[in-house]
Amino acid sequence: MNSKIHKKQTILIIDDSEELLNVLGPTLKKYGYNVLTKSAPSNIEAFVQKTKIDLMILDVRLESVSGKFICKELKSNPKTGYFPIILISAFAKYAASYQECGADDFLEKPFNLDELISKVNIQLQAHEPNNN
Repeated sequence: MNSKIHKKQTILIIDDSEELLNVLGPTLKKYGYNVLTKSAPSNIEAFVQKTKIDLMILDVRLESVSGKFICKELKSNPKTGYFPIILISAFAKYAASYQECGADDFLEKPFNLDELISKVNIQLQAHEPNNN
């Protein structure tokens, strides 16, 4: 018998589109994830350090700062670089360079929700602690 207790995985979505947050949040919750949303990335490093995040979905083009910059900062810090980040953008040009900032995957907007769920599942499985 497996005595390991399965804890809901937490996904943080950062996007300045409230409409997108209002779609993605409930959709991911329907699949059993704990979902946190932020429309602005203010104090994101401190937030991530005090909140256990399993995966982040991050818009590349935010009003105040580039999602690629945020990704690079989070990934370069051992206290915040432990979880996968999926960058999302309406601009396909970012698909070719998403790995330069340490992102684990990229999804172009508009996207199919099934494709998003598939990418989320792939990244979470690939980053499970016992997946060696």
